[in-house]
Amino acid sequence: MFKQRMIALFVVAGLISACGAQTTPTTNPTSPAASASSTPIAVAEVSAVPAATTPATSAANLSACVSNYVSATDYFSAKTSPSYAKEWTVEYANNYKVVTVDLDTDPTSTDFDRYVLVQCGTPAPVLEGDLANALVVTIPITRVWEGGSSTFAAMDALGVVDSLSGVVGSMTGNTNEYLPAIAAQVAQANVIKEASYGEDLELIAAGKPDIYLNTNGREWMTNARQVGIPALHYSPFSESPLGSAEQIKFLALFYNLEAKAETIFTPIERKYLALRDQAQAAASKPNVLIGNVTQDGRFGTRNLDRLESVLMRDAGGELVLTDAELSLGGGSGGFGSSIDLEKALEVGATADFWFNLAYMPSEQNASEFIASNPLNASFSALQKGNSFHRFGRADDYFSTGALRVDQLLADAVSMLHPELLPDHTLVFLKRIPGE
Repeated sequence: MFKQRMIALFVVAGLISACGAQTTPTTNPTSPAASASSTPIAVAEVSAVPAATTPATSAANLSACVSNYVSATDYFSAKTSPSYAKEWTVEYANNYKVVTVDLDTDPTSTDFDRYVLVQCGTPAPVLEGDLANALVVTIPITRVWEGGSSTFAAMDALGVVDSLSGVVGSMTGNTNEYLPAIAAQVAQANVIKEASYGEDLELIAAGKPDIYLNTNGREWMTNARQVGIPALHYSPFSESPLGSAEQIKFLALFYNLEAKAETIFTPIERKYLALRDQAQAAASKPNVLIGNVTQDGRFGTRNLDRLESVLMRDAGGELVLTDAELSLGGGSGGFGSSIDLEKALEVGATADFWFNLAYMPSEQNASEFIASNPLNASFSALQKGNSFHRFGRADDYFSTGALRVDQLLADAVSMLHPELLPDHTLVFLKRIPGE
């Protein structure tokens, strides 16, 4: 029986590097490799694939079908596993992998979905026990439909852009100048552009994808599978920053590219942890409010173990919205929370910084934010010029930013502790000028 879930806490053991050395992250970093002084740390410029400083020792897994199956053979000499991601796990058998994901519909419960990734040319296992309702996927895949645009940067980094066969029309990536390979692929006539968001099941089924990635939930996936769509759930934004970056490992499982994924992830991890150590050692911890005033007069924010919340803590900030405020302030979903505006004002009106989560704001400065919603004037950080949002490179935050979290952390550290990175130029985050 496959275990129900591997608890991969953000604080647990680090990645085994290809040289055989082990990196172990901690909640309160005390790594001797990280300076406790305010000496600026160098952060590489953002790119789709950072330099792979640690080559993998394992041989690459098969890129084609097995011609002569031998049951005793381990067909996956190169393996991977998440060290930070909490929403998925993987277990290996000789000729197949079992990927378990949590649909993350409720932070207090679990809803597991399983995928059996079978090496082409070998038999699938008997689907019983924990695997009774698993989705079988033959690997390596050659056609993927990205229904949520959450793995574009990982596809680019792994070099599998040519397998992109379908996208959601409103989230195609065809205008992302920072991922030109994705834009060029999407522009091809044979790549299907879905006008809806997973609603046109007939169109998707006709496209014959090997997998369809989305976050539409259990009911949608059940309906999709009934018409032959191999629907999978994956959401890197339900993770911590390094858990989000492990999207490179998750996607690699379907292409047998585990060894390549490790060489991409390892330098991201190392840079992130080194900068996190330095920020954590800073003398001050400015308090940070995360969220935005919603159209219904509430305050939308993030659960404490999600990307933005962990990012601010790792950047040396202290969140003003804690478990107590989130619990008392209103409802909470699997990814975000919506709390009473009064509660947000009570604890966040005088916060040192405000990480504004408004989606793709057209406002350019504090005056425009206040003009669009006078309630924004309630937060002093906005008027002081200590407010920022996520769209320095438009929606590439959700693509490259979700993978290159080392660069994302550099943005956050330069915002909260400018003395640590005095020469840093913001990439994904963007400051909102004050009044």
